[in-house]
Amino acid sequence: PGSFAAPGQTAGRRLATALQQGSPVLQTSLVGSGLLTGAPPGSVAVAVRPADPAMAGLLVPGQLVDVVLAGPDGLQNPDGPVLLAAGTPILWTAAADGAAAWPGSAETDALVVLAAAPDQAAALAAASGSGQVHLVLTGG
Repeated sequence: PGSFAAPGQTAGRRLATALQQGSPVLQTSLVGSGLLTGAPPGSVAVAVRPADPAMAGLLVPGQLVDVVLAGPDGLQNPDGPVLLAAGTPILWTAAADGAAAWPGSAETDALVVLAAAPDQAAALAAASGSGQVHLVLTGG
């Protein structure tokens, strides 16, 4: 269930995660509408660029992260760091896919796609451009 019967059904689609040879290809294995399958109900996919690009290489889809916004130039915000989202599932990373960027993007820096609550999406997207988004790997 949830897999494709014919190889042609996946032609032109990109894997969201690495698969071993012979593994079934499921909707959740592909970038696209199936990417949010299994994410909390109502989730939206949001791309963020962590302040430390090396962090993206440590992450794989399915792990949970807290997203923290630091102040400009890496300094503390006057009121301290801001927790933008907690326990947010990772949907995709360039490192896990073996790619240099999100499919169809010319960007080459680290990118992580998260399954966020709709009310967090705008803050996460806006903060990502600041260069001060930190991802904290959590145990759930």
